[in-house]
Amino acid sequence: MPKAENIQKRKKVKECQYKRQIPASLSKRSTCAQEDEKNDGTDVSDSVDTDSDDTDIDMSAFDRHKIRWSKKTKFEPYLPIFDGEFTLKDDINLPKYRSLYDFFNLFLTTEIVDYIVGQSNLYRTQQNFKREPMTHLDLYRLIGFLFYASLIKLPSKPDYWSAAYGCETVIKNITRNWVEELLRSLHFGDNTLRTNLDDKIQPLIVLFNDRCGSMVNQEQCISIDEQMVGYKGANACTLVVQPVASSHTTASYSHQTRSTHQNNENDEKSVERCDDIKRYGKSGMVVLDLLEGVPKGSHVFVDNYFASTALLHQMTTLGYGLTCTLKSSRIGNCPIESEKSMKKHSRGYYDYLVSNDKNMILVAWQDNRRVLMGSNFVGVEPVIQLSRWNKQKHKKTNVDAPQIVNIYNQHMGGVDTVDMLCALHPIPFRSKKWYMRIAWRIFDLMVINAWVLWKHVTPNDERTSRSSRLFSFKMAIANLMLQEPTAIERRISKALAWQHSSSESDNDGNNFSQPKRKKRESALNVSIISRFDGLEHWPQLQQNVRLRCKNEACKLKTNVFCSKCKVHLCLNVTRNCFKEYHSKK
Repeated sequence: MPKAENIQKRKKVKECQYKRQIPASLSKRSTCAQEDEKNDGTDVSDSVDTDSDDTDIDMSAFDRHKIRWSKKTKFEPYLPIFDGEFTLKDDINLPKYRSLYDFFNLFLTTEIVDYIVGQSNLYRTQQNFKREPMTHLDLYRLIGFLFYASLIKLPSKPDYWSAAYGCETVIKNITRNWVEELLRSLHFGDNTLRTNLDDKIQPLIVLFNDRCGSMVNQEQCISIDEQMVGYKGANACTLVVQPVASSHTTASYSHQTRSTHQNNENDEKSVERCDDIKRYGKSGMVVLDLLEGVPKGSHVFVDNYFASTALLHQMTTLGYGLTCTLKSSRIGNCPIESEKSMKKHSRGYYDYLVSNDKNMILVAWQDNRRVLMGSNFVGVEPVIQLSRWNKQKHKKTNVDAPQIVNIYNQHMGGVDTVDMLCALHPIPFRSKKWYMRIAWRIFDLMVINAWVLWKHVTPNDERTSRSSRLFSFKMAIANLMLQEPTAIERRISKALAWQHSSSESDNDGNNFSQPKRKKRESALNVSIISRFDGLEHWPQLQQNVRLRCKNEACKLKTNVFCSKCKVHLCLNVTRNCFKEYHSKK
């Protein structure tokens, strides 16, 4: 018997040693995967992230605030009144007849284009490349080709110039060798001034973040979550990307990025930063860092990767609302009902405790498993009914849920929606340069943000369901950047002149050749987007051709021809069908 006991003890020691060799993240992920297999689909439970923070939070520092929890205390949250509204800022001026590219140009600004072209030419000089320097038109065509390739996918890059199944739009506007040279010289930072690895892409991220922050007035409800950029390689810089997603629409408006490389010039700030990391964790510090520029009274939603009761208390002190899921190891001395005790109750049971200052509430809700949630602006009332699948009855049944669950599920999915939109039409080309993947993601986010703004500004009756798709929006921008980059340049210079002089300039060049008309013209061949984009519609006089005007309710004949729509329209002293045809009613 003693020998058998010794053998069992040795086995236990070996098992403990083996478990110590397994990384904590691996073991927890496998446990989470097993629990997810037992799940039959919930909203809040599926959003719980069990990956632990790389730095443990010192909850004893939070306990020093002497926060006490009681069920008898009435929850009375107090936050500053939020009086903002989601709108474009006053200094953002769109043309009267705005095209799809005008929205994209709000993010791909001349400042960003100048910076990319300048850094690429500097890199070309440093590497002694023999080809011609990059111009603005070259960058427009390159981005247009990248967008086109993300929509029309072929096995390899040279296939787009193949005689058998190549794309005519690409073949006529840019050559294969020139694309390779542009990608070879494309650069976003000066290597001679680089101190950290992330400096190769950080300047572009800063420019993009600043532009996003200056675009719209922040709305009240925002969500913070992590976003992954896939890359296969050994030299990638570790970046943590946290898009601040707006719950007002389906995509995010402001994208903030923080690098794990921190340069602290002041020792006192460094010590203070270390204390804050111990108190809130590295993930909690991400939330506090991203509050810069966010108005007081905003409601922030995060998952349990970022949240803790210490962060909840700090957000209350700063005047921001926070609703989050929590880990049991991050609630301090709160005596909320344990998970083992919650299993004895039926689905829909909940328990809650309120802090002694009446500003914070913790809720434990029994779904497939216990879900811990905390908030400083929404409580448990009114209780709602959620539809959940019942395994025993083989049908969906109604389950009680506190109000905090309903509000969290409404506003927490913004970043996940951005991930979904990015995955629909990503730029497919690989690169040995790790930062190219992040640059591709930034270009995709520019299109998504522009698409969301366009849908928000444009009324529903002025766009069809087919033209409202992200595919159609991105394809229109890709075709314009490939086929008419000079028109983009003129459009930008015209918009800049209009902003400075309060009136649009009409003398921006009229060097267009006579287009070849089809044998039979029809107004049905003109797309709605092209008709009302206000871009490059020029009247041309045809002496020997006189056809019926294509404007509605006009049957007169005219020899004035629109160079872009390729239809005849009246333009004389008595009738101006040309203006009526290109103006929205």
